[in-house]
Amino acid sequence: MGGLALTERQLEVLLAVIYEYLSTGEPVGSRAVVRKYIKWASPATVRNEMADLESMGYFYQPHASAGRVPTEKAYRLYVDQILRRRRPLREEGWEGLFRDLLVCREDLEERLKQVTQMLGRLTSCVGLSGLSATGESRLEALDFMRMEDGSVMLVLVMGGGFLARKRFKPPREISEGELAQISSELSALFVGRPWSEVSRSLGSYLQRQLELYRSACETVESFLSEDCGRMRLFFGGTSNILKVPEMSDLARLQVVLELLEEGSRLSRLLEELSGEGDLKVLIGSDIPIEGMQDLSVITASCTVEGLRIVLGVLGPKRMDYERAVLVLERALSAMKEGREGA
Repeated sequence: MGGLALTERQLEVLLAVIYEYLSTGEPVGSRAVVRKYIKWASPATVRNEMADLESMGYFYQPHASAGRVPTEKAYRLYVDQILRRRRPLREEGWEGLFRDLLVCREDLEERLKQVTQMLGRLTSCVGLSGLSATGESRLEALDFMRMEDGSVMLVLVMGGGFLARKRFKPPREISEGELAQISSELSALFVGRPWSEVSRSLGSYLQRQLELYRSACETVESFLSEDCGRMRLFFGGTSNILKVPEMSDLARLQVVLELLEEGSRLSRLLEELSGEGDLKVLIGSDIPIEGMQDLSVITASCTVEGLRIVLGVLGPKRMDYERAVLVLERALSAMKEGREGA
């Protein structure tokens, strides 16, 4: 933390103001702090500490007669505190939701969608998740299928059940027999190898093939190097953003809803935050996307069977960070246990 270190009493006052503001969404006065949190102190003592904290950049007053509101600096200190002293989350029925998730046998994407919906429900925020293949993800199956309109569908199955499809138009019509031959040759060469290795090898392989094979190989190479590595984005509890008081401004709300609908910028953000094992918390101006400065994003990630999984929540700066962190960590644990036990 930059600047002067806080005294124990200042930290106590700061956390009390944050807890009260998270609960009510209203500027916090000294009397509320004394009544609910610091009963040993007088309102005048707390008021003086709040004034000092305001001068240090932790609070601001919407207007002269109002109480204090935490700043991003205050939220960052609060998050540092809760990350240092994590506690188990005990709430009846909460653990059961994840146990139910662990026994389900849907494919990975369905499991991830369920987790994302649960994140939104448990945090009252927007649940986020992303899934992408890493260079270590092995190619398990490859097939080309002829479609009725003459186009060809490429289907790839990567390790961990990651399924990818791409439709393309070949330079000429290809028969079922030719497609079967291409699928057989490419499968024999590349199934069981990491996709980063497949992508590298295809470049030299396609140089030795006829034009027909060249088109198919170039499609696979492009798909492996671009599409499979791109993070797929899932949302859960999107309607929760409509309940956030900070989104009462329709222009501001429209920007956020368009970001959710468009998806690509959030997908890139999750990719950037997908460092192994790290919990990332971005508050307000930390988020490098225009229009999200009234929000916060928390993410946690892992890699299982060559697949990168990122879970997150998107909500107001006035979110329950402690609960969100605990829910995210348990959800990520459920995803890892579910894949390893599948």
